[in-house]
Amino acid sequence: MTFRKAFTLMEVNLAMFVMAVGTLGLVSLYTFGYRENRQSVEDVEASGIAEGVLNALSTALSSTNVTWTAFNSLGQYPQDGWEAYYDFRLARLKSGTGSLASQTYDRVLEDLKMTGSVPSFDAGNLETALVVTHKANSRTASIGFRASKRHGDLMSQPIFFTKVHFQGETTK
Repeated sequence: MTFRKAFTLMEVNLAMFVMAVGTLGLVSLYTFGYRENRQSVEDVEASGIAEGVLNALSTALSSTNVTWTAFNSLGQYPQDGWEAYYDFRLARLKSGTGSLASQTYDRVLEDLKMTGSVPSFDAGNLETALVVTHKANSRTASIGFRASKRHGDLMSQPIFFTKVHFQGETTK
């Protein structure tokens, strides 16, 4: 009787275990890739909205038509800054953040007397937060913007930020 060389049951089980570990690793990479792809799509959408908002406000604030009196009367919008959007004590997002960002946008343009000459605020289906800050007698205003598709993630998103310098005459 001659014996043929063959795999033992232990070798077959070990090979199946190695294949299972490799397959599970690939499945976890697939879910990670899916999540990262979704996040990158949301980031691109948010950056597009941010570009529109920041460009419109930057153009309005740095316009030579804006008087020093109007520019200097700007304060902080909303008055509570980022706390108008997020309750840090309770660690949760406040409701109505999208409408507050839109109101902030409109209020800045209204105070500059630029309504009608700047595009309207349209964030689509994103949650948004907009803060405009100006200190009295400063020639610089700061604009911060955040956007997210998921309601609870707004404050964990990156801030799109720009500074705008007054371009007009301070004597007018």
